[in-house]
Amino acid sequence: MQIDQRYRQFTTAVMGIAYSLQRIRGAALKDFQLSGQPINCIFYLDRFPEGLTPGEITRLSMEDKASISRSLNLLRERGFVDGSGQDGRKYKIRYVLTEKGKEAASVLHRKIREAVEAGGRTLSAEERNIFYSALEEVNENLRNYTASILAGN
Repeated sequence: MQIDQRYRQFTTAVMGIAYSLQRIRGAALKDFQLSGQPINCIFYLDRFPEGLTPGEITRLSMEDKASISRSLNLLRERGFVDGSGQDGRKYKIRYVLTEKGKEAASVLHRKIREAVEAGGRTLSAEERNIFYSALEEVNENLRNYTASILAGN
């Protein structure tokens, strides 16, 4: 396969997956009147019951800090998260899920499980393992390549 064909196939597949994930995220917590944006905050806060700061969520989710900040503000206003800070510093606040947030997280995990199962339903366990391993390797390679470009190498 030629490079331009690989590029087209790769970008089309990645963009298609991203579009599907965006729509799934948008529908996942519709009953809670939440769109897709704060989904990662709920997901990671559920994984870390001791709480996370906005910076920690940013690193885990690979979303930008401003987006995480907006999501946490929305979640706090709507009663899904609560936070306590150090000296009132915005990015040092440690957020935790409230009971309402835990309920949303439970629904979210069910929707995630359904989506992951649907996405890989035609793959064997071995194919699935190879796919995720290769995907991580491509991601890491592209991150390193991007870092070298930005460094001027």
